[in-house]
Amino acid sequence: MFAAFVGISGITAIDIYKADVLAGLFVGGMIPFIFSSLAIAAVGRAAMDMVNEVRRQFREIPGIMEYQAQPEYEKCVAISTEASIREMLLPGAIALVTPVIIGFIFGPEVLGGLLAGVTVSGVLMGIFQSNAGGAWDNAKKSFEKGVVINGETYYKKSEPHKASVTGDTVGDPFKDTSGPSMNILIKLMSIVSLVIAPFIAGKTFGNAKSSQNCKPAVECSMDGSNCSSSKICDMSKCATMTKDQCAAYCDSMQCSTEEKNACLANYDANGKYIGKSDCCMNKEASGKEGCSNEPACKENNDKTCSKGDACCKAKK
Repeated sequence: MFAAFVGISGITAIDIYKADVLAGLFVGGMIPFIFSSLAIAAVGRAAMDMVNEVRRQFREIPGIMEYQAQPEYEKCVAISTEASIREMLLPGAIALVTPVIIGFIFGPEVLGGLLAGVTVSGVLMGIFQSNAGGAWDNAKKSFEKGVVINGETYYKKSEPHKASVTGDTVGDPFKDTSGPSMNILIKLMSIVSLVIAPFIAGKTFGNAKSSQNCKPAVECSMDGSNCSSSKICDMSKCATMTKDQCAAYCDSMQCSTEEKNACLANYDANGKYIGKSDCCMNKEASGKEGCSNEPACKENNDKTCSKGDACCKAKK
């Protein structure tokens, strides 16, 4: 899913040297911890509500322990069901809303950094919690057969067993709730990012301006008499891209239609980059037979004139 997001969003790399991308990486690394803490706290609150309900029934319905009265099972089922929905509203909202906010405010590259942080941190948290929770749970169960501690065997209802029960109050939420939910968190955030990727691809976000990826150039006529300074998008970056990636890059840099077409002219019919340069102005457009006699132009008589190559003379 992460690879699919990168392809659809039109980004070719996630540069953590950029401050906003690095910030997104750290925020993504924090989300699994926040999600995990909310899930564990939710288990504790639901369990406490269940305990209070059981105590109420013991107190108000005599004969339950003697099997002479019927407990109100539906009350306990309702507590569990309602808590499972109510307590997951906030963790679910974090997983759904965070990619949308980051993506539409800061752009696809920062969102990619967020997903990278969530993925790395979430995988490690999931493995750790599943294993640690299982260890605590098995430690409690091991007292049924007896556990040897310092040469003495301890069984259920002993002090070490009571300590293991306390540890299992953390182990159960770890292995049954928080640990498995890390997989859901990673997948859910990746899916949401994948859904919004087409809407944020090729747009400028935050402080990024298209001029940052453009370079000053000099556009000249054939004889160099009519020169004007302008900005063109840096087409050299397309040399390492496919034709589709180059088109997406031009859109993300807000290049003009003419500049985008000039970029795409560097590819053959099969979409392969052939490195066609913009050395000489088009003969049909200029109305001349060929280009100037400058050395850089003699080899490119059938191509368009360069923005600042040897065949052009910048106005001083």
